[in-house]
Amino acid sequence: MIAVVTTWAGWKTTDDVHRIALVSMGVFCIVLFLISTPESVQLFLKFMFLMVLLLGRFVLRSSLRPQPQRYE
Repeated sequence: MIAVVTTWAGWKTTDDVHRIALVSMGVFCIVLFLISTPESVQLFLKFMFLMVLLLGRFVLRSSLRPQPQRYE
């Protein structure tokens, strides 16, 4: 649960340094959890983890895209 919340907080923050730190810490905790579970549960969780990574990649790509500047 801590790993999921940490990863989510990393995606929501606006500071790039904290985003990278929180997401990598959350991913590390999730991988550590996947290593310590039985095989049947581990395969299911690996699949879910890959789906989260793919979705996260698109979220990060869209949030890091330069936003148009407004001139007043």
